[in-house]
Amino acid sequence: AERTSDLEGLNRRLKQEVLEREHAQQELVRAQDDLVQAGKLSALGTMSASISHELNQPLAAIRSYAENAEVLLDHQRTDDARGNLKLISELTGRMASIIAHLRAFARRDRHAPESVALQPALDDALALLAKRRRSMEVELIRDLPAATLWVEAGETRLRQVLGNLLANALDALTEKGPPRKLWLSAQSTADGVNLYIRDNGPGFCLEALGRAGEPFYTTKTRTQGLGLGLAICDTLMRAFGGELSFANHKEGGALITLKLRAGAPGVSLQPSEDRSA
Repeated sequence: AERTSDLEGLNRRLKQEVLEREHAQQELVRAQDDLVQAGKLSALGTMSASISHELNQPLAAIRSYAENAEVLLDHQRTDDARGNLKLISELTGRMASIIAHLRAFARRDRHAPESVALQPALDDALALLAKRRRSMEVELIRDLPAATLWVEAGETRLRQVLGNLLANALDALTEKGPPRKLWLSAQSTADGVNLYIRDNGPGFCLEALGRAGEPFYTTKTRTQGLGLGLAICDTLMRAFGGELSFANHKEGGALITLKLRAGAPGVSLQPSEDRSA
């Protein structure tokens, strides 16, 4: 009877420990998700000034075209007024594209990996940083296959990874004078798809090479970053079943390699909304 009582007591304690561990695991998953979302919103905050400019510019142009169209109509110049209306339509389309990029970047997506087209996701990440890249006079050199590369990832989370890595490359390029260059290339491998992001900045120091994906490690000042960007990217890449590696290119600058699992070709592919950016 005593042994039975002891076993029952032990069984109850084990069940309680299992429940506590399951609860702790659920809390950890929620905390990781909140951390990822916080990093995403932080990145959006950093981009807000550039995006505000991108929206204010077409808004000011729309107002000007609308006022001019009113004057043109008063003078019976209907063809010229129609031309202004066409320009207004094009500008509203551009604004919708900017907002769509933001919405795609900010929303939460499913945790389960899915088949994602790599090039459009990369185009969307580039579009959010286009204004900054142009203002820095960074030359973008693309060497991507014409055929769509499908990878296993989360669609919006892949955009977050790409956006963070490209933003870090631009941060590095601020430390050097012109010419500033950013290379993007990709290739299919036996294991999946490799995407390479290279810049001609100062590259990684020896300590950074060993700690680049470590949470809260950063070579930036406190006002420039918390050191979470690369750690979040590394976590997301592992969740996709992929890998993120850091190195210095033999010709100088940093080289980041994203190794992603190959995905099944999608049924339909929506083109990037703003490839010209």
